[in-house]
Amino acid sequence: MVSGKVGAMATLALEMEEPKVKPLLRGTFHSFGFVASLFGIAELALSPVEGWRYVAGIIFASSLTLMLGLSALYHRPMWSHAARNRLRMADHIGIFFLIAGSYTPFAALISPHAPTFGLIGMWVGAVAGILYAIFNSHGHRALRAMTYVVLGLCAAPMILGLPVHIGWARTGLLLAGAAVYIVGAGVYAKRWPNPRPNVFGYHEVFHVMVLVAAGLHYAAIWGIQQG
Repeated sequence: MVSGKVGAMATLALEMEEPKVKPLLRGTFHSFGFVASLFGIAELALSPVEGWRYVAGIIFASSLTLMLGLSALYHRPMWSHAARNRLRMADHIGIFFLIAGSYTPFAALISPHAPTFGLIGMWVGAVAGILYAIFNSHGHRALRAMTYVVLGLCAAPMILGLPVHIGWARTGLLLAGAAVYIVGAGVYAKRWPNPRPNVFGYHEVFHVMVLVAAGLHYAAIWGIQQG
């Protein structure tokens, strides 16, 4: 019986080290998004705003580039089991950075001279999420998706005051992006729809939705950073 258990454990270890078969397009969209985000950083670096508002725009652009870069690095190549574990953790950390980074320019618009308590709270929440990702990178995907959504929804009180600062059109871009992020989190948690698992599966649907949402937020932030 003991030898049987040892044999089973050895088989499991070998299976864990076997190369993971990925959909053909896994990581491709975020790879292209990463390249595009570099131009996005350059564009926001040329914005005419100054001081804290300028810094906040760069924080957003940098957090977007970081998230897309870590995601592409994790999802595109075929890594060993040990490397996958480390990069999975980094991928989750990048998401928390983006959530807080996306909040930052809008908080800076409301308070252009100093961080607000809401912004500090958002970054504290992001750090808590990062610690969770470090110590529990194998947590249930539905729970991870929920933590992303809950942290993002903490921006709701700030969003309610945005129309007087940026108008309903740009606020609409922000809300539309948030809605796409939430639906994307649902796709990630449910693993559905999964149209062509070997080429374009549920994770690719999720990645495309992330790019759409990030693009909507970038458009809103680019607009407010023009003055």
